[in-house]
Amino acid sequence: MARKGTALLAATFLLIEAVGVVFVHLVLGRSVQSQSMSLAGIDTDVMATTTYVLGGTLGLFLTAAAALLVLAAARDRAPAGAARLVLIGCAITQTVLGALVVGPVGWGVFAFLMAAFSLLVLALTVYRVRPDGPPDQGRPADPGAAPDAGSDPQVGDGHPELAEQ
Repeated sequence: MARKGTALLAATFLLIEAVGVVFVHLVLGRSVQSQSMSLAGIDTDVMATTTYVLGGTLGLFLTAAAALLVLAAARDRAPAGAARLVLIGCAITQTVLGALVVGPVGWGVFAFLMAAFSLLVLALTVYRVRPDGPPDQGRPADPGAAPDAGSDPQVGDGHPELAEQ
């Protein structure tokens, strides 16, 4: 149950962040348009449109990542393949945004982004993914069963050459 809750909480944080990002970009675009600002001779309409497109794209990206987390929680399985790559990219985006906003926006937004990053990483790591097969369902292995021949050594397996147990 903790896996599902973690994924859903991370998805909630990402949705809140998506709304915030879109709102900030709307405000930035409007301020560029209304003040007729220019940067190195670039038309203000181009800058405003670019700001709107960037905000919408980033908002869609965060919403897609949140949807992937909700899907992982509904299936109770680890995201695999492209979904996992999107979530890893989202985690990287969280850290970059956090580094960029700490100065101009403040520590509160930085703390929110780092909380979202932490929940995202936790949601990615709470499900075990086996390198030789499908994602694990998260159930513990049978303690009486012998370990797989191809599996990685685990704590308590002992040293194979010394025959420790």
